Amino acid sequence: MTTSVLSSRVRMGGVVVVALIAAMSLAVFLQEGSRDAESLPADLPSNEEGLAVSARTPVFFGHQSVGSNILGGVPAVFATAGLEAPDIVESSSPPDTEAAFANAYIGQNGDPVGKFNDFAQMIRSGYGDWARVAFMKLCYLDVVEGTDVGAVFAEYKATMAQLEQEFPEVDFMHLTVPLTTEPDLKTKLKVAVGRGTDHRANNVKREQYNALIRAEYGGAGGLVDVAAMESTKPDGTRVTGEVDGSPYFALYDGYSSDPGHLNDAGAHVAAAGLLDVVGANLNG
Repeated sequence: MTTSVLSSRVRMGGVVVVALIAAMSLAVFLQEGSRDAESLPADLPSNEEGLAVSARTPVFFGHQSVGSNILGGVPAVFATAGLEAPDIVESSSPPDTEAAFANAYIGQNGDPVGKFNDFAQMIRSGYGDWARVAFMKLCYLDVVEGTDVGAVFAEYKATMAQLEQEFPEVDFMHLTVPLTTEPDLKTKLKVAVGRGTDHRANNVKREQYNALIRAEYGGAGGLVDVAAMESTKPDGTRVTGEVDGSPYFALYDGYSSDPGHLNDAGAHVAAAGLLDVVGANLNG
């Protein structure tokens, strides 16, 4: 095992804890019968103070479809804690309210730099003066086998550094890129006989990009590791693999509604992890 892989896995220790907390919060949610709760932890960690603070805070989230999945899990997280959820408002400009979980679709899938620019434009057009916390998320379609992850990350880092300089009162958080599931048996058989495409290399690229995100922002307390939450099973183990010696993680089937999107259980886990980081930052 190389030093770089070792250091990457060490850095991921903290974010896996967040993923486990999110999975633990799912236990109460599952008691209502949405999915089988077998093997899930029985105890629910209490983060009511962080949730209460986040509900009173103006938050802006730029995203695409997986982001909508995550937002769909927000009300259930608050309901599990016995708290009223914040208003979730979709708008490209700040809502006419002091506190809400505002969100907007940014850019087009397959064009990560366009998404960075769109997010920055929304921040500069009003959200930078309204929001206390702001963040954006790329889609799994934005980082694929042919992506130059170094170039994409450099663009992201430069964009966020400039926004942080222009809007010092805003806490900018950082999210890893979501993943896709492992290929099913039918796909594996097609690949084996040369009649299919092995898409696992896409998750390899996503892990390479996410490693850069973790290395740059993992120590600042503002990292939401979507990839870690998606790939961490309720028992704490990870869905992982390797292509030509390059490691990757994959979306756990139990959290997926299709190869790249989240079902109710996955949305709850991701939303719980996201809100945990938002609340921790605000309380810090």
